[in-house]
Parts: sequence; C-alpha cells; structure tokens
Amino acid sequence: MSPIARLQGQVVERGPDWLVVRVGGIGLQVTVPPPLAATSREGQEVSLLTYLLVKEGGLALYGFATAKEKEMFEALLGVAGVGPRSALALVSALGAESLAQAIEQGDVDALARAPGVGKKLAGRIVLELRGRLAMPALPPDQQEVLEALQALGYSREEAREALRLADLSPDAPLEERLRAALSRLAR
Repeated sequence: MSPIARLQGQVVERGPDWLVVRVGGIGLQVTVPPPLAATSREGQEVSLLTYLLVKEGGLALYGFATAKEKEMFEALLGVAGVGPRSALALVSALGAESLAQAIEQGDVDALARAPGVGKKLAGRIVLELRGRLAMPALPPDQQEVLEALQALGYSREEAREALRLADLSPDAPLEERLRAALSRLAR
C-alpha cells in the first residue's frame, strides 16, 4: 500500500499526463491518465487515489479517478517488463473495465494497441494476470446459467462472454436463458 493513498486539492497546473495539485499549501505533481488530465481544469477541486513509486531517480506519484484504475495499474506493475508508463498507457487506452476484460479473454491485440505495448509484452500480461483479476459478481439469475454452461464444458470466460452478449430476461425460465447463451456461443 502506498503511504500517500489519496489526495484532494485544487489543480494549479496541468500538462498532457500530469497535474499539479495544491494540498495544504504544497503543490504535488501527479502523473495521471491523459484523459483525466484533459478533463481537469485549473482551479478545479480534484480527489485522486494515488500510488507512490520509489525508484532510483526519486519518487513518482501516480493519481487515478477510480479504485479500479489504480487496482489495474498496480496489477500491471507486477508483471515483468511492465513499467509505470506502459501500465498507465494500458489503463488510459482501454479503461479499467475493458482492460480487465481483455486480459481475462486473452485479447492480446487489444492490449497491443496501447502506445508502447507490443504483442510480446501483451502476451506476457495475459499469461501472468489472466484468472487473477477480480471479475464482478454475476446476478443470481445469470450465475445459474454460467454454472450450466460450465457443466456443458465451456470455460468460465466463454460462458461470461456469452452471458454478456445474450439478450437475457431475468424472469425467463432457466432453459430459455440457457438457450439464448448457447446461441451466442454457437456463432
């Protein structure tokens, strides 16, 4: 855990991927995802979840608007060959939810679209993080269908994707929901 977990203050300067935030009379430079820097305005109050990185050249503070972004950034830093720039590029390019989904689905091409991330590094990220990221819990009506699909031999990832794409009505009978998911898998 970072000793500086959160900061709240006023933006006094900004750049393409950084903000200077005044906190109690001190201006802290925080590296942030470029979309966050682009939408922040000088004089605006911000609240950021932070990650303090200690490296040879000094300290670097990274800031995120959501806990999921910070969580993905930290997970990526645990992969050999992924530095803070690559991790930030992935979080910025895909967004936290899409990034987690791409890793769980093994979508190397989606990861490789981030600046500075090649297919080799994207493959390593999938290899090291797939199955380790917390997936959001399914509603109880979809959990039954997921378990049925897994019992039929589909992987958890295939079943989750079919459920995501299928047009499921929560009040439909189990058999009907299962049929809709199976039709998505057959495509």
